[in-house]
Amino acid sequence: MKHKYVLRNSLYLDEELQDYFNEMSKKGWRLDFIGYYYRFSKDEHVYKYQIDYTPVSSEYQELLKEMGYHEVENALYDFRVLENEDEDAPDLNTE
Repeated sequence: MKHKYVLRNSLYLDEELQDYFNEMSKKGWRLDFIGYYYRFSKDEHVYKYQIDYTPVSSEYQELLKEMGYHEVENALYDFRVLENEDEDAPDLNTE
């Protein structure tokens, strides 16, 4: 199986959802799409995921890039999920 689809559960709190994405990565599933479902693809590399609400600016985008974060494809506009290839990357402060 190359892909796994999981229906989106809006009852997750941010921290629980972030933990869920990180656990899936540890099990060999990389998050590659967010919509009314989550799509994961088979990938043995372990990634770090962070949920982010910070307004987008060119300076912030540059900082994320320097830290190794990039945005997961997302059809929803209420939040962003960022992925980093370094599972020990620093956490983002999203308050």
